[in-house]
Amino acid sequence: MASIISALSTTQIAGLSTTTIANLTSADWAAFATHQIVALTTAQAAAISSTQITNLTSTQLQALESQDLRALTTANIGRLTTAQLDALTSDQMAQLSTGQVTAMTTAQLSNLNTADLNALSTAQFAAMNTSQINNLTTTQLAALETSDLRTLSTTALRNLSTDQLGALGSDQMAALTTAQVAGLTTAQIASLTSIDLNALTDAQTVAITTTQLAALSSTQVGGLSSADINSLSTAQFGALSSVQAAGLTTTQIANLESQDLRALSAAVVRSLTTAQIDALSSDQMAQLSTGQIAAMSTEQVANLSTSDLNALTSAQFNAMTTLQVSSLTTNQLSSLETNDLRTFSSTALRALTTDQLNALTSDQMAAMTTAQVATLTTAQIANLTSTDLNALTDAQTVALTTAQVAALSSAQVGGLSTADLNSLGTAQ
Repeated sequence: MASIISALSTTQIAGLSTTTIANLTSADWAAFATHQIVALTTAQAAAISSTQITNLTSTQLQALESQDLRALTTANIGRLTTAQLDALTSDQMAQLSTGQVTAMTTAQLSNLNTADLNALSTAQFAAMNTSQINNLTTTQLAALETSDLRTLSTTALRNLSTDQLGALGSDQMAALTTAQVAGLTTAQIASLTSIDLNALTDAQTVAITTTQLAALSSTQVGGLSSADINSLSTAQFGALSSVQAAGLTTTQIANLESQDLRALSAAVVRSLTTAQIDALSSDQMAQLSTGQIAAMSTEQVANLSTSDLNALTSAQFNAMTTLQVSSLTTNQLSSLETNDLRTFSSTALRALTTDQLNALTSDQMAAMTTAQVATLTTAQIANLTSTDLNALTDAQTVALTTAQVAALSSAQVGGLSTADLNSLGTAQ
């Protein structure tokens, strides 16, 4: 039996009671022309049942006016098929209430085309729940407008899979709020590519927590730009592990700022390769803390260039351990500045081999303190050349102990200058 709906005028359609609307059959709804759909009042639209809504064709849905569309119950919105939702225009999508958007199922949202998704306002996006966000496809996420992306809650972002997060482009990553970045899980941070990490702004990089930073691999650390490296705070640098520091390139190290360099733990400094240490400039070497200097391995110390070694302050030299001093090469020792040499402890000097001690020049020998001279071993004294002995000042000669003088060979004594002989005390 044909429906009488097709014979009704728009005025008659608008005059139908909500009870009548609620009792219309699927045949009646099929008879509605688009101009009759337009004639429906908001009260009539609100009276459409969840069973009836599934009978509306794509053409009929497209004919719904904004106020009528917004009048549909949330239950009705949740019953719309993928085809029906796809039939809604972008303008209609933008007119849905936040409650209607929240009522959409995850299946409905994940099937929205990118145009419809981007038609949603920031308020509509902000209304989405975590489950809805988590079911967006990588294609949808990659097409999200940055303003919409910024409305997502930190909880929603934390629940994205690494594939979903990886679908975001560099511009999208750079658009995240600092709170959103700080809210990412360590697993998500660990999954970011160097491109993603380098897309982060200085403010976003600073927002990364030390826990998140600890999740970065050495490869990720090595892929950071010098600008990103320098935007890290001293607290973040202090959180770097030895494994992560192994990924630092020589270019990155050469561009480290003083405060960041000093923030590296002693363990990290000790783990640096000779190539990484060699990448430090003389100015950077001079900025290392005494604790960092004392933490360096003997191999690292032995491979320092003479310019880097001489860039160290007296306080840094004084912090060197006996093992570190004894690891210095003869070339390094012969290039030492006299004020640095005077900082060596008696124990450190006594640990030098005869070859190392003989590498010191006459000027260096003359610069040693009397306490340093007096502490040299008899074996060291016995191997000094006449040139070295004659380079000693009167005060240094007088400081020689009787045991040290007794260790001198007849050839050494014969090589002493008259002035040195005259400076010896009666006991010597």
